[in-house]
Amino acid sequence: MRKRNALEQEAQGLHPGGDDRRGMFRVDLKGQDPETFYSYGVCLVNTGKREEAQGVFERLFSIDPYYTDGYYQLGIILLDSGNSAKAKTMLQKFVELDPGNPNAALAKEILKSLN
Repeated sequence: MRKRNALEQEAQGLHPGGDDRRGMFRVDLKGQDPETFYSYGVCLVNTGKREEAQGVFERLFSIDPYYTDGYYQLGIILLDSGNSAKAKTMLQKFVELDPGNPNAALAKEILKSLN
């Protein structure tokens, strides 16, 4: 969790050291740590790099196909890009794998609107 918060803060320009480093974060994606992939994807979303984030989330699933928050994030990205069919698939997978997640209710509402 600490790694995720530091990456998200840095993506928002709130470097833990206190200085402004907007857009100047580096992440080693050579490893197989799903948390790193997820956090980096969120950073990319927060900085408006949704297409790049989509690729990161898709790669995340090859490492950990049960990393449910990634399905939610990817579903939202796909929905925003107009790919409602694939967004629906991702959001359904998210709800199926993690029905107790705080975002599950919102995902269900989005799915209702896509039917």
